[in-house]
Amino acid sequence: MEKRVNRKFVISLMSMMLVVTISSLMPAAYASLVNRRVLFLFRPNPAASFDGAVDLVWVAVVQSGTYGKFMMAFYRDSDDHGTHWFTDNLLAGEKYATLTEAVYPSEQPKESVELSEIQIFLEKDYLKAVVKVSGATVFMAEYWVDASARVVRYVESPPDDDGSFFSFSLRRPLTNAQVSGLPTGSFTGGFFEYLDIELYSSTPIP
Repeated sequence: MEKRVNRKFVISLMSMMLVVTISSLMPAAYASLVNRRVLFLFRPNPAASFDGAVDLVWVAVVQSGTYGKFMMAFYRDSDDHGTHWFTDNLLAGEKYATLTEAVYPSEQPKESVELSEIQIFLEKDYLKAVVKVSGATVFMAEYWVDASARVVRYVESPPDDDGSFFSFSLRRPLTNAQVSGLPTGSFTGGFFEYLDIELYSSTPIP
């Protein structure tokens, strides 16, 4: 038991240190997020693209942050890029969907946010997620990580560079992903983020 507690403490401490380090390296436009930020620390955070009517499927575990620990998932329609969100914490899920819609309004218009049961099964280089609403399975997604690829650092900010969002992640590409319950078609690419720290301006939150 002591070993498990110590490991969790070390992981939490490293995550906090990484947030501080990233904040210190931010451009001036993002430095203000440190004082008015909304923080989400994802671990894990995979997403896959497809060539069907649903072209993007994402699931994630938010381990800590402004709204605590919760789970998220969404799929995106290829015709209008409308996103359908699922979460086991409706307050936190709605806030996160609102923030991402504000950062990328033309790419991710929010269609719905539903209270859901999200089950995550994680093994080495593999993740399976089952999303249920009112006891019925909406979709199941599986992701396979390319373990032979290097872990790369990825930094993201909004297209207009207005300082409203900053993200730092550690990721590997996917070799494959499959989804049942949604018309996704064939897998075209994706990534598996082992860690993703996202900072948002709190301005868009009502």
